[in-house]
Amino acid sequence: MPYKDIAAFRRSYRSKDGSFAHQRSHNLVRDYKQLQSYREELGRASLPKTLENYQKIVYNKSDKENLDHYIEARRRGSVSAVASFSDWQETDTRLKAAFIGQTAQNGVKVTSVGKHFVDRVIGTIYQKRSGVSFKNLQEVIANGKFAEVKIDKKGRKSQRIYIDELCDITINPETGELIQCNPNSK
Repeated sequence: MPYKDIAAFRRSYRSKDGSFAHQRSHNLVRDYKQLQSYREELGRASLPKTLENYQKIVYNKSDKENLDHYIEARRRGSVSAVASFSDWQETDTRLKAAFIGQTAQNGVKVTSVGKHFVDRVIGTIYQKRSGVSFKNLQEVIANGKFAEVKIDKKGRKSQRIYIDELCDITINPETGELIQCNPNSK
């Protein structure tokens, strides 16, 4: 290599400090080790196939937050091991497209979808919790009955919307965030 050290190589490789190319080259080894560690822990199929795709996620703030949540959810067992990170992202995108802007039966306009809600839609075998279908979610949002508003110890409000034979959805009546959902047995 014509460069005296790795720093000279990196300087020639990247454009500007702080750019994606700079971060990618500067953290290449660390990112590779982290990806390998996650693959050993969670399985190869659960994570991005290439280091380049992993770095695109890591250096995008919202994608990184989603990846961190997915990894923690897998560790806790609240997301099924058969659901990859790309499956989780697709479910998140699909939920946001389907529900944000809709008005629930209780008159609350849905403004956001919580990460825990996405986990609950996917479900998990580990915690013996089935996922919930989009069809059932749409039916409950449009036609469900609603319970009284509850306030938790931290002062957060929530309200349950449900159809007994389909599912329950919990929504924050002040912010419009979908918090969680649970399937109901028939």
